[in-house]
Amino acid sequence: MIRRTVLLVVAFIFFINLPVFASVEDVFDNYANYQIRYPRINLEDKNVSYAINQNIYQFISKFKNSYKNGEFYNGRIDYKVAYENDEFLSLIFLEVKDWADMIETGGDTYIYKHGFVYNKLTGNNVPLSYFVRLTRGDLKSCSKTRRYNCKGQKIDHGRLFTDRIPSDYYLLGNGEIALIFQYPELGGDWTDYYSSDIDPATLRLSQLDIEYFNRKNKL
Repeated sequence: MIRRTVLLVVAFIFFINLPVFASVEDVFDNYANYQIRYPRINLEDKNVSYAINQNIYQFISKFKNSYKNGEFYNGRIDYKVAYENDEFLSLIFLEVKDWADMIETGGDTYIYKHGFVYNKLTGNNVPLSYFVRLTRGDLKSCSKTRRYNCKGQKIDHGRLFTDRIPSDYYLLGNGEIALIFQYPELGGDWTDYYSSDIDPATLRLSQLDIEYFNRKNKL
């Protein structure tokens, strides 16, 4: 009887500690020369779900309005869930735009990668500074060994071409963060940034990096 009770208690503790994941539903919005796939987030708290979905749709609406205004003639949006735990939901978005003057002037296709991190308790889009406080010099100090291309391989050639602290980032788990950069900010060549995959080129910070920078850059 005692053994059965212990097993029931252990099972109960295991159950209550399981992470509560969001229900993520694909939404498709295709029209003429653009294709969009984006997530609709469903959580137990409907107000939180609404706040997250409204923020995502603002991003989608900006893309659609840009198309309607003739700023590009062909485009695509896609996404993936990068990481999730009980408190945070981390998403990566791929945004592709072919500029409207491409045929006349030999314009190019522009590919952007974005990262949104949402607090599942409040619905807020969480800024990078919530997790780590960085200065421009900090990026340069750690850029030699922490640059990764869109395939997850280290970029070991070239140099950092920017001192911009990006607002786009995503969570890797284990207390690690990936800062998203666009071509050619991290050095390397265009194949390090552009592929059919959603994954971006990043500068990755470990938990030890984050602890160090937060101590160094105290509020």
